[in-house]
Amino acid sequence: MTITTGFRVTRKDGTLVNPGDTVTSFRGIVAVFVRVERGPLPGKSAKVVVSHGDITGSVNDRSYYAEVYDLVVTPLRAPMTANQVAAYQEIMSAVQ
Repeated sequence: MTITTGFRVTRKDGTLVNPGDTVTSFRGIVAVFVRVERGPLPGKSAKVVVSHGDITGSVNDRSYYAEVYDLVVTPLRAPMTANQVAAYQEIMSAVQ
């Protein structure tokens, strides 16, 4: 089992996206990236929250599939503990 500790968000070209960065949808709508709502799951796309104004001038935070803003969401994995590293090294030395 892998423990997810957060997410790395990039544009399709690999550029890192941080909260507060502007992103553009495939429709040309410019918004501000806020956070990841849901990471990618088997059979499900990641969802992100962005903030943008509407026609009334008020600012809204809305959830979209990451692909709408050409974003790639990658889960980050927790680092191995000392016990896990020792067990891994023991397995690898037995294989060699």
